[in-house]
Amino acid sequence: MSCWERQRSESPDSYTPPSSPGSNIEEGDEFNPLQVELPREDWAHEEVRNVTSKYSDFNSALACFTNLSHPSSRALFDIRPCYEGDAVCDAPSEGECVCFTYVYYCIFSKLGVRMPFTEFQCEILRTLNVAPTQLHPNCWGIIRAFEILCGGLGLPLSAYSFFSCFQAKSLKKKSWIYMSNRAKHTLITPLTSSWKHFKNDFIRISPNPNSSLWYDDFGAPFFPFHWTKRPVMKPNLRTLPHSLEDLETVAELRSMQTVTVAELLLYENNATQLSSYLRSKGMLSNAERARIRRIGGEEDQGSQQDAHKDQGASIPVGEASSTSPQKKKLNSIMLHI
Repeated sequence: MSCWERQRSESPDSYTPPSSPGSNIEEGDEFNPLQVELPREDWAHEEVRNVTSKYSDFNSALACFTNLSHPSSRALFDIRPCYEGDAVCDAPSEGECVCFTYVYYCIFSKLGVRMPFTEFQCEILRTLNVAPTQLHPNCWGIIRAFEILCGGLGLPLSAYSFFSCFQAKSLKKKSWIYMSNRAKHTLITPLTSSWKHFKNDFIRISPNPNSSLWYDDFGAPFFPFHWTKRPVMKPNLRTLPHSLEDLETVAELRSMQTVTVAELLLYENNATQLSSYLRSKGMLSNAERARIRRIGGEEDQGSQQDAHKDQGASIPVGEASSTSPQKKKLNSIMLHI
């Protein structure tokens, strides 16, 4: 239980969120810390800067815990309401801890994203050099669908294979980033549902001080915590790490029929239905492909053994010429005349 939860449970009527870090308001002054204005990042597009979070009180923010993470990892997080005036693109103010990020709650409640982010999701954020909320929810939908698709087919996940099939774009400069299929092949179609109300649907989360949730062993963050001014819109495929297996994965994905985010999300938790859906699209899992190759190999091996047996059989010298392929073909023609 976080310190906020403990304070709330011990004295719910007297609960007061902590004041803004760096505030010069003296103790005893009457003020509402949720109304303290923080400096806004004026470089971002105005549609990003001019929207504040609807989670400005503790109870509304705490209610998001249900879909935020798996039960086993909930102790690794603290969830906080946002101050009134916070914009999703804001960086920490002077003296404020930088180890927090904003997330759109709808990607957890509608798309099944969970904290901590998967290794693949962190790789996508690092490759694009963006914070989680710099990606439009539809972009997160594509990422989730790609994970489910590759998982159902037993294909490896990598930024290389993902950006071989999709490309990032921004409809407005210094605004949210979208994702579209690369030309000539549509692999995944996005959700058609509207995301009209996602802009103020963000909350603040931070890792528990005792967990190494967002940093690797060398102290480097797994992904940018806050909006960056220079996202990498066109990752260079030549410089992205990839293996021969990744190249084979890309070739296979490019030959597949189109699938939808909605259907993949629907079948995510039912392996049987997911397999049936993918087979209906002409897709086979690694296990199924291996079985077909194995059967094919056994048939080829059996054919070769039969051929060797035929070659090893004793044939009278006088009949050798009559059983040659040319003679068989000629005899077949004569029979039909």
